Amino acid sequence: MEGKYKVYNNLPPEIIYVDNSSLKRYISLSELSIREAMKKLNNTIELFQIIVDENNYFLGTLTDGDIRRGLLNGYNLDENVSKCMNVSPILGKIEEQKNNLIKLKEVDRDPLFLPIVDKKLLLKGILIRNSTTDINNALILAGGMGVRLGNLTKNKPKPLLEINGIPILEHCIRKLEDAGISTIYIAINHMSDHIIEFINKKEFKSKIITINESSKLGTIGSLFLVKNKVDFPLLIMNADLVTTLSIPALISFFKTEKADGVITAATYEHKVPFGVLRYNSLGQLESIEEKPTDKNLVAAGVYILNKKIADLLIKEEFLDMPVLVEKAIKQKHNIVVFPVHEKWKDIGRPEDYYDAKDLNE
Repeated sequence: MEGKYKVYNNLPPEIIYVDNSSLKRYISLSELSIREAMKKLNNTIELFQIIVDENNYFLGTLTDGDIRRGLLNGYNLDENVSKCMNVSPILGKIEEQKNNLIKLKEVDRDPLFLPIVDKKLLLKGILIRNSTTDINNALILAGGMGVRLGNLTKNKPKPLLEINGIPILEHCIRKLEDAGISTIYIAINHMSDHIIEFINKKEFKSKIITINESSKLGTIGSLFLVKNKVDFPLLIMNADLVTTLSIPALISFFKTEKADGVITAATYEHKVPFGVLRYNSLGQLESIEEKPTDKNLVAAGVYILNKKIADLLIKEEFLDMPVLVEKAIKQKHNIVVFPVHEKWKDIGRPEDYYDAKDLNE
């Protein structure tokens, strides 16, 4: 018993009720920064926090998706958590247990959880419904030549270059396996025999299927070769990146946004080595900004696409991802951006490769 109220029992196996001391891991105080609350959030399987004040009064909820949307709105991780928390989620009442189970079904944002409060809005518990990933297939793009890497790829394809003693391709496969992806297609072309030999020597939890491009198909043309074989939505990953990006968080974001596609985006900084002139519409100088740093979001090499976008590929041809995305946008498909705040490195140049050796997953 909790006070005069009954504790939930005989719940369906996919639903759990959290209360008492078990609540602590799901609670963040409102005085925390987004970064501090995010650390607590990342220590939960479900990737959410309930935000309360010092007296345990409910103030809002925080999901990984809320953080990503906050970053897109220009907030930084050191601002107060109130900047991006959801202040009006569906709430359950401690005295209405039957009705709370109905409310949990009405939650339309992933992860699926329902804070339970009393009449004074004191947090008393949380109902959590486990959800499946809904994404079981992935495509790794491993056909590139890695020309810019020079001698590093003279006798070895770029996906087999090692980071911390492990090939980049294996980093990608293990990350997808950890996210519950059961079938992984790998598009190969350049030095394909090396990649096939590597896969045949390893043991993976997921089913690995190689797709050999008969000619170079660009960064996404190989999607045509698998679009009638895979289940959608399909997660797509370049085989030349190393990142601590959370794949479950990406999938949760895709489900919540109800998007046709998601494109991950990393922050790219470029320091201008000169003083930049700032002037008005009349050409009058207003200031000189000394060596500013420009920041832009760039494609981070991980995507989720639905069947409608895959069907834009109507034949086997050379096609780069930006061209496909532009086609999707012109046809009014909903493409959303998922900002990456985690560590991320695209292995395009020798200096990128050597820098990535310091990136620990």
